[in-house]
Amino acid sequence: MPTMYDTRRASLVWAFLGLALLFVHGCAGDLLWAVGQTEKLGLITSFSMQDQRVAILSDSLEAPVLMVRPENRFRVDPIPLDLFEPNRDWKALAVLTNVNQPGSLREVVDHLISADEQRELGRSDAGYRLIDNAWAKGQCILLVHSTNTSTFENFMKGAGRDLAARYDEALQAAIGPAVLAAGEDEDMESYIRRNFGFEIGIPRGYLTGEDAEGRVVRLYRVIDGEPARYVLVHWMPVAERPKSLEEFVALRDELGEVYYQGDHILEERSDAREGTFQDQPAWLIEGVWQNDRFVMGGPFRTFGFERGGRFYVVDAAVFNPPGSKLPYLREALAVARTFRVVEPS
Repeated sequence: MPTMYDTRRASLVWAFLGLALLFVHGCAGDLLWAVGQTEKLGLITSFSMQDQRVAILSDSLEAPVLMVRPENRFRVDPIPLDLFEPNRDWKALAVLTNVNQPGSLREVVDHLISADEQRELGRSDAGYRLIDNAWAKGQCILLVHSTNTSTFENFMKGAGRDLAARYDEALQAAIGPAVLAAGEDEDMESYIRRNFGFEIGIPRGYLTGEDAEGRVVRLYRVIDGEPARYVLVHWMPVAERPKSLEEFVALRDELGEVYYQGDHILEERSDAREGTFQDQPAWLIEGVWQNDRFVMGGPFRTFGFERGGRFYVVDAAVFNPPGSKLPYLREALAVARTFRVVEPS
C-alpha cells in the first residue's frame, strides 16, 4: 500500500408517488449519544413479525449496494416491543405501523411526529417520514406507515429503493455530529473557511492537504490497522463546470489521477446519474475506484452541484481490503455532508 499522507484520496428525485415526505428534526437538547453500528438497524412494528409487510420493508433496507463485493445496506434486527425502551437509543431504527391505528405503538408514534403530521401521513395508504434525534443524538428514525399489505407492496415496488437510499442519506447526516464529537481540528476548519469560501468538519484523527492552485482540499484518515477514509472537495466557477454526466465522470478520473495517485473509476461497476446532495439536486457517481499501479481499489461516492456561484465536487472513498467497506464509507460521507458554503459577510 503506498504512502498516502500527502497525495491520497478523498476519503469522499425524491420518489414522491403522491406522498409528501418530511424530514422532521427532533430536539437534541440533553440527549445522550446514540449507540451501535450504522449497519445494524433495529425494527419495531405493531404488526405481527410474520406479516408480509415486515419482510417487504426488511428486504428493501437490506438490499445490496454498489461495493467492491456485495454488501447489504443494513442488517435489520427485529426488536420485541417489550424490549424497545432499553434499545431505543440505537443509531438506526425503523418503526412500521398504521399511524391511524398504531395500537401498542401509540406513544412511540406520538413521540415521533405531531398529530397534524400523523393525519397528513395517514391520508395515504403508505408513506414514510424521517426523524432525527428522537431518543438520542446522532440517531435517525424511519417511520413507515401502511394500512394494508397490497398497497404497501405496490408502494415499495415503486419507492423501496428510494426509501432505503433516502434513509441512508439522512442517517449519514444525523451521525455527522457524532463523528465530530470526539474533537475537531478547529484551526484548520477556520483556515478553510477563511481562504476557500466553504466549511467542512474535520474530525480528530483526520489529516488535511490543500492545493489552492488546483482548487482542492483533502481530508484523510490513514492509520495502521484501520480502514483508510478519504474526503475531497474540488471547486470551479460555474462557467467551467462539466456540461454532462460523461464530462463529470471524466473529471472524477482526472482528480483520481492527480490526487489519488492514479485511481480511476471502474466503469462496469459504477453508475452515474442525477441525484441529490443535502436534499438539493446534484450529479452522483457511485461505485468502485481502482488503482492499477498499486493493485488496489475500493468504494466511492462523488457528488457534483452548483452552490454559491461555484460548481463543487465532493468525494468520499474508502480502502479496506480485508473487511466490510460500507460502515466506513458511511462515516466518510457523514464528514462530507458537513460541507457548507460560507455566505459573504
